[in-house]
Amino acid sequence: FIHKKEVGAGEVKSSDEDTMSGLATFKKYVPPFLVAFIGMAGLRSTGDLIMDPEVNQLYFEAVSFVGSDLSKYALGTAMAGV
Repeated sequence: FIHKKEVGAGEVKSSDEDTMSGLATFKKYVPPFLVAFIGMAGLRSTGDLIMDPEVNQLYFEAVSFVGSDLSKYALGTAMAGV
């Protein structure tokens, strides 16, 4: 919202120092690690879509292991740390 200040006898003037641009507001309320996390998730998803499962069988086996077996222990360790 643009804040208004009264100036003189009934004149209304907008105040530039009270307003922020959209990018500055975004940077103020969204932490940089969240933007990085979303970007890396998009990059990873795009890489998975582009890769051929027959050529990169080892990669898909490693991803499956991390996603199904290792993640249970990683989540348990993270919760114990909290």
